Amino acid sequence: MNKRHQLLVWSLLVGFILVGCKFQDDESNFQEMEQGENFEVIEDLYQIERVSYVKDYILIDYPQIRSFSDQDIQNKANAILKADALSVIATYGDTENLHLNMDYYIALEGKKLLSVNAIGTGYVQGAAHPNNHFVSTNINLKTGGRVHLNEVFIIDKAFLDKFYDRTFIAVNPEHNDQVVQKIVTENLSRKLEEADYRKPDSTEIECYSYFNEDYLGLVFLVPHALGDYVQYQAQYNSLISNIIYENEIWQDL
Repeated sequence: MNKRHQLLVWSLLVGFILVGCKFQDDESNFQEMEQGENFEVIEDLYQIERVSYVKDYILIDYPQIRSFSDQDIQNKANAILKADALSVIATYGDTENLHLNMDYYIALEGKKLLSVNAIGTGYVQGAAHPNNHFVSTNINLKTGGRVHLNEVFIIDKAFLDKFYDRTFIAVNPEHNDQVVQKIVTENLSRKLEEADYRKPDSTEIECYSYFNEDYLGLVFLVPHALGDYVQYQAQYNSLISNIIYENEIWQDL
């Protein structure tokens, strides 16, 4: 074999070795991502694990807190997170033919507050249409209990006026029309005062709140023709006069 052929063979061998090493590195990285994808570490204070409830045609993903310093608070918070995620099932009388898919995203993950939004669709086989679902859960990480809107904001006329002067803006621009606003603002004071409270005799909450680093989100149930729910958001700096700063969650915001 002449030198030219020898050089070509050696070049090919080196190339195969390099490609093989790169493939092994990529495969190793993929395995690490796959093993760790169900956990999210929050500032070394706790982890969020994605858990799935699966039964027949029902799939609900929901978060669970892990590695929290206080086990009692963790257990209390996890019970609420799970109950809220599965609460959608109870809105259907027929679960045998129920097709339901729910996922979640974390709106705010802090030291004092965890705000989680669950979104999905469900329908009973043979029904005229699917239903859209939205469930929000706010957890006080100092107690493990639920955070309600009226614990962190003063619900008065000034707060209600924020809907009429368009301080609260619909996430979907189509929901800014007068028909939707009329439905949302009907009995608005009661809806906001009762926001996030679960009643023993009711399977749904008329109004949910959720928290982001910069804004407050409010979700109202509406007729299916309007999408089943509508979202509104307002910047905290436009709600300053109504904020109850004594509540410790504001240390995160």
